[in-house]
Amino acid sequence: MNREPVTSSFIKSIGWEETLMLEIEFSNGDVWQYHGVPPDMWEGFRIAESHGEFFHTYIKDQFPANRATAASALPSVGPGGG
Repeated sequence: MNREPVTSSFIKSIGWEETLMLEIEFSNGDVWQYHGVPPDMWEGFRIAESHGEFFHTYIKDQFPANRATAASALPSVGPGGG
């Protein structure tokens, strides 16, 4: 999944797919996938003033999650792809 970098001390990059999967790369290098995240939640997350606050308020413990495996979590890329 392609992720876009964000400005946050807690979150390094975020990405979303139409399968309703949100992928978050945290500052410590862990990558987690959250399932069932609707498009409006993704858009809100993308434009949030504080990605960490949005995550804790609206995503954490609200959607089924699993730690991504190395095979499923590709490195984040900047605008324009990798």
